[in-house]
Amino acid sequence: MSAVRDEAVVLHARAYGESDAIVSLFAKNHGRISLFARGARASKRKSTPLMASHVVSLELHKKPNAELYQARAIDLVRQFVAFSSDLIRLAAANVVLEAGRELFREGDGNQAIFDLLVATLDALQTENVLQTLGGFENAMLGALGYGESTQPKDLAGFRRRTLFFVQIAGRALPARDFFLTVSK
Repeated sequence: MSAVRDEAVVLHARAYGESDAIVSLFAKNHGRISLFARGARASKRKSTPLMASHVVSLELHKKPNAELYQARAIDLVRQFVAFSSDLIRLAAANVVLEAGRELFREGDGNQAIFDLLVATLDALQTENVLQTLGGFENAMLGALGYGESTQPKDLAGFRRRTLFFVQIAGRALPARDFFLTVSK
């Protein structure tokens, strides 16, 4: 496969060896993908583009029979600076990133989901965190095909993890204020 250019939201990066990383991304045209980033942790740059919540532009390449993509060029398109100074906003961003990571298998997803992730991360910088997450929850459930009368099996677990993130960020918020009701 030849290299193709795509934009992606960095969902998660984990160390692999001394200087490499395995990065989970949600790409605009490829959906959720995993990337082997050689030397990503050995970078001398102050801000590396492969940090969670960053939007990057990259040149993807995947060898035949390989499980992971490789990137030849990675450029930072956007970083959300409010997350570095506000723990509540950072926790909310982690909820959004977890949804992208946990609700989609490798190769699943589309441009609408990518746009939803980026728009929600953008809104979390300045808008009300609880309302933004509630809107994200409803939009994500709608995008996944769940109407007002149906809910995914793991929605209760997703809500518990989300509430946990908000509680560890230093504020205990009542669950009734945290989520909009999906089924009435």
